[in-house]
Parts: sequence; C-alpha cells; structure tokens
Amino acid sequence: MTKHETARDLPATLTFQNTQISIIDRGGVPWVTGPDIARALGFADPRKLSNMFNRHKDEFTDDMAHVLKLRTGRQAAPASVRIFSPRGAQLIAMLAKTPRAKDFRRWVLDVLEGLAPAPGNMADDADLRRKIVAEVTQQVMASITPHLPVAPAPQPALPLARGDLPRLTEGQALFMIEGRQVIVDTRDAEPERGERAVVIRVEDGAGPIVVTILGDPPIKTWFDRCKIYDSGVKWLIPVGVVIGRVVWEGDYRG
Repeated sequence: MTKHETARDLPATLTFQNTQISIIDRGGVPWVTGPDIARALGFADPRKLSNMFNRHKDEFTDDMAHVLKLRTGRQAAPASVRIFSPRGAQLIAMLAKTPRAKDFRRWVLDVLEGLAPAPGNMADDADLRRKIVAEVTQQVMASITPHLPVAPAPQPALPLARGDLPRLTEGQALFMIEGRQVIVDTRDAEPERGERAVVIRVEDGAGPIVVTILGDPPIKTWFDRCKIYDSGVKWLIPVGVVIGRVVWEGDYRG
C-alpha cells in the first residue's frame, strides 16, 4: 500500500474483520478511538481497554495516545475519548491477550500505518529549506537590483579609494547604510571570521546592517546564510542572515 501524502487522502472509516473503525485525521496521521480498538480486539466492555491503558500509561507518549472531545454515536454533546496513533494502537494491541490481538496488530502494521505519511527525511527537509531561503533572497535582491547602477562589463578589481564609488560587477549590490555606501557580493554568503558583511537580523528582521562576522552559530542551522555577528554588546551574540560579503565601503558624497 502506498503512503498517503496529504491529510485529504485519509478515509473516514476502515474495517477490521467485522468491526468498523473511525479514522481521526491529525495532521495526515490516522488516529483511532479507544472504544473502536476495544471492539476490534473483542472486549465486551470498552472499560477493560481503558483499565489496561491506565496500568501501562507510562509506556505511552503524547504522540501515541491523546484525549479529545468527540461527539460519538447519538450523543448530543462531545465527550472525552482517548485516541491512539498507529504506534499507540500497536502497543495497546501488544498488551492485549484476546484472540483477535495478533490479527489486529498485523492490521495496524499493514493497513493503518500504511495510511500515515512516510517519516520526513532530514536531508530532504534541509534541501527544501535551502530552496526557500534561496527564493526569498532572490526576491529581495530582485527588488533592489533594478535601482542600482550596473557596469556594462565586469571590472577585474575595485578601486581602494574611499568615497570613490566604483561601478558594480555582476552579483554585486549597493546599499546606503547609516550614511555610508556599501557594496556587497551577493553571491558570497560565506564571509570568514573578521570579515564584514551586510546582514538582516534574525531576531527581529531589522536591517540591512553592516557587521563584523564572528563565526557560524554554535548549532548548525539550515540557513546557509546565517552567521554570528558583532552586535557591539558583549553579552549579546545575535545571528544574522548574510545578504553578502562587503567588498567596498565609502562615505556618501551627495
């Protein structure tokens, strides 16, 4: 059975042998109620399953069992009902000793878990985030670039004279920050320790600002452009999204 990719693919009910089981969609994961599991396992009294759960509740995590307010049967008002994820249903069936327990465990693995989305691949998630970051950065630069002077041809080097605004080469952008003109290479998002960069602060989105890079964040981030920068405050170690490494700075001459 193929994995379902969206919550809309989940059926409203499933059948185990002669027992109809309602499916509760929680983020694309199929959860089932305790009373339905009790009937599927062959308990004449659903309270036996509740008692069994209470004896072993320390073995269940929040992603295995949860209590919801549900309207079941002909009830006019919602009532508290314990529901189980596929993992929770598998564990509760392992604790049961009824003749149906073995078949129900196999049904959970073959049918119920087959409806759940496949576990996310961290590498794929990281690639997706990188693409999102790249797209956002591209949109930011696209909104800036039309207003910048662009050189007709790339120049091999930038002049060192401060205040003498050089022409921009491909991939470079001009910023006016705190009365100074700053040119960054937007293709270079990996400035080394001690180099200058233009960043947007992660904590509040403020920027762009010119900073000195102190290094990478202590915890590896999915943001390729994230770097720790010097905030000027000793106890504050902020992180900024690098727009580009600074290749030239000069005082503005209006």
